[in-house]
Amino acid sequence: MFQKKYLCFLFLLAMVFTSCYSQERPSEKPLMFHSINQVGLLDGSTGTYFQMQSVNGFQYKKWFAGIGAGLDYYRYRGFPLFVDVRRQFGNPKKSFFIYADAGVHFIWVRTQDKKAYYFNADDQFSNGFYCDAGLGYQLKLKTGSALLF
Repeated sequence: MFQKKYLCFLFLLAMVFTSCYSQERPSEKPLMFHSINQVGLLDGSTGTYFQMQSVNGFQYKKWFAGIGAGLDYYRYRGFPLFVDVRRQFGNPKKSFFIYADAGVHFIWVRTQDKKAYYFNADDQFSNGFYCDAGLGYQLKLKTGSALLF
């Protein structure tokens, strides 16, 4: 599907996410707006696929809440729309965080994708519940952005 060098590059993108802040000195504002823009790979039994998401919201002290949207190609193309809540722990420049997402995953299937992989029968498609949770590590950069692992 992919050449090895492209797969390695996409794997690195999956591990590193970028967060961009709208203010230059986020620590001086009690409530601030920022965006979290991510690209990555989804890997499972049917293969490895591309994913991207953007979450926009407000942070108050160590809490963040926002609305997110994405595009993923895991087996079938989909469009998740969700609410994201995050909490940071530790030093604001280098901190761990936990997050949880919940929302709706809209399907966006092409005609040629409607045949099942294994039985050559039509799959039934419908929108469904979307959820995601995890933990990560944030490293703020001098530019006001941050890397999320």
